[in-house]
Amino acid sequence: MNSIKQNNSFCERHVGPRQKEIQNMLKTLGLKSLDELITQSAPKEILNCSTLNLPKPLSERSALKALKKLAQKNKIFKNYIGMGYYETHLPSVIQRNILENHVWLSAYTPYQSEISQGRLQALLNFQTMITELSEMDMANASLLDEGTATAEAMSLAFNNRAEEVAKNVFVDKNIFPQTLEVLKTRAHSLGLKIIIGNAQDFEKNMATQGNIFCSVIQYPDSTGAVYDWEGFCKKASHKKIITIFVADLLSLCLLKTPGSMGADIVAGSCQRLGVPLFFGGPHAGYIAVREKYARSLPGRIVGVSKDRHGEVALRLAIQTREQHIRRERATSNICTAQALLAVLSSMFAIYHGPQGLKAIAHHVHLLARKLALALNDIEQALNPNKQKIMFLQKNKGLLFDTVQVVTGYKVGQALYKQFLEKQINPALYLVEPDKQVRPYFFENQKNNLEGANIILSFSINETTKQEDIEEIVAIFKNFFYESQNINLKKENNPSPNTKQTSTMFSIPKNLLRGTPCLKHPIFNTYHSETNLLRYIHQLQKGELSLTHSMIPLGSCTMKLNSAVELAPVSWQKFSALHPFAPPWQSKAYQELIADLENYLSEITGFDGVSFQPNAGSQGEYAGLLMIRKYHEAKGQGNKKICLIPSSAHGTNPVSAVMAGFCPVTVPCDKQGLISREDLKRQIQKHKKDLGALMLTFPSTFGVFEQGIPEICEWIHSAGALVYLDGANMNSLVGISRPAKWGADLCHLNLHKTFCIPHGGGGPGVGPVAVTKKLKPFLPGHFCL
Repeated sequence: MNSIKQNNSFCERHVGPRQKEIQNMLKTLGLKSLDELITQSAPKEILNCSTLNLPKPLSERSALKALKKLAQKNKIFKNYIGMGYYETHLPSVIQRNILENHVWLSAYTPYQSEISQGRLQALLNFQTMITELSEMDMANASLLDEGTATAEAMSLAFNNRAEEVAKNVFVDKNIFPQTLEVLKTRAHSLGLKIIIGNAQDFEKNMATQGNIFCSVIQYPDSTGAVYDWEGFCKKASHKKIITIFVADLLSLCLLKTPGSMGADIVAGSCQRLGVPLFFGGPHAGYIAVREKYARSLPGRIVGVSKDRHGEVALRLAIQTREQHIRRERATSNICTAQALLAVLSSMFAIYHGPQGLKAIAHHVHLLARKLALALNDIEQALNPNKQKIMFLQKNKGLLFDTVQVVTGYKVGQALYKQFLEKQINPALYLVEPDKQVRPYFFENQKNNLEGANIILSFSINETTKQEDIEEIVAIFKNFFYESQNINLKKENNPSPNTKQTSTMFSIPKNLLRGTPCLKHPIFNTYHSETNLLRYIHQLQKGELSLTHSMIPLGSCTMKLNSAVELAPVSWQKFSALHPFAPPWQSKAYQELIADLENYLSEITGFDGVSFQPNAGSQGEYAGLLMIRKYHEAKGQGNKKICLIPSSAHGTNPVSAVMAGFCPVTVPCDKQGLISREDLKRQIQKHKKDLGALMLTFPSTFGVFEQGIPEICEWIHSAGALVYLDGANMNSLVGISRPAKWGADLCHLNLHKTFCIPHGGGGPGVGPVAVTKKLKPFLPGHFCL
């Protein structure tokens, strides 16, 4: 027994080819070793054989043990922060059979529809869910998140604006702040101006507004308030202003829909439909439009066809992955989706059906209304004689799920501490003396803001219970009655106005949804666990994933993620953390992110890394924006020419356009190598205005470009920077560091090179790595 050799190393178990198979391949190629294969394939001038300074590898068991220990540093409180992120109950049948199932995790993007019929059906269900909930004509097969979806909606409106001179965007002040930040970034690079104001005032003065091509409305808004925007949409349409709603899908089970009010575009997130918080992502975004905008939709659309036998078949019908054909004339650089999370949220809707979803929405609204009424009673009790009160309930009108309370700065600070002691997270906003409102953390504030006010905001979610509402109310009562030494006898409390309280904070009939939702049979059939389980496995029969065989198409992304890498995704300490929880509650995530930043810096040779981009397309965009900011900071805003070889990734030209560059194509020769003579001519021709060169290395032709260090020197001598598309970084890890041979920044596709699952076209992560001179321009966070 002792003579039996057992190797339990992770590498031995999970790297596909065995030693015998490697030797057979080398023999076929006439090579002696893998080192010889590398030296004959890659240019010698880029090879770097020095050992990577990384921690020693851990066994699978040790890695899980270390992660579990680290996870304890995350603090999971009851979250009422909201802001587009809400706790949910993910049904176990969906968690085990979708989120934790390698068939759905390891399927490739459905470019070959004949091996993707199950996933295409699931994504068609998703599209149907979006169109029925929003009452719009068409939806795509998901986008990356709410902020990106809203930005894509703005770009879509810009590309379809009625007047060429119109370059202004009106945004209601009560939009979620993270979405506003994305809109500002995208607008700046497109040369657009964001005008922030009160949408109700804008409606009154719309006739006098000029050069506005679209308006953006959060529905319900960030204060939780609900308004009827039908009149707004009619006036906007008359003024040829395209109306965009950023809508909460769960609320649309109860509320009047954007489609019925006349919206042109609806965007948002599906996180509320069963997807865990995951510290902010990944979550599937969505976008839906009127039919006249169908051909401008970003991303992918699943369509229904018939095959040559007359049988129904699904395929990708329209997709702005026409980037590979139209290049800089494409309307979006999004070439992917959040397929896995889109499937998950659609299964959530199928499992609950229209009545189940409506019951969840009603539960959320009812508890929010109970909280609002209870706080209203406290306010009245504190102020029976109309004396100066200590707090004032903010949204006195209609609400769906959010109740906000305004206090003075010191009172708010003390009250907030009371909630933290009970492990409760309300959202915090600072109302500055000039009435500007922004998200806030007390521990980050260094200035004296005693003249300011604090808003404590409570967003109710699917997991909230009656006793949770009672706990919140008890904290308010304890703070204001006992801590302030206010002696209130029961008889001194004002008698409630029964007629008034019966209607306060409730949704009136004119704002209730007037049509059934989710009428399609798919949402009215599979409500038992057994039936849904069978349906999921029925769809799996139409799939070819890595659980069945190797898939040569898109081989750069295709590896079977190990179970140990995926296990922590479902752990509560990682899945239940809100992205806007106070930083001291997310120590484990911060440590993980910092470690990975250091690892990627060591692997690539770069000095700084940002994980904000949530896909390769967004990594490209973020990287190019940093190059623009770098040139602008040097007073060289004219440097907007971007050279792009024809061998580059297809998203590069449109990413350049979106970032405000003017792409110029550099041809390649018959071997797929960049035409060096033409490159020299283009550099000389555009030297004054040259901003960047975008390289895909190895190229999309599968070629290692020769003379890369020299090419980088040519670009630098013109005062421009080198952007590396790191989509194929998996061929460079451990043998070459891009920063060492001249690249200034690159994005990385973690689903290709590392262990993020492909998930049928998403989720993906596209961090961007930069040299020291670009570190000051890395993306930031509006809260911190």
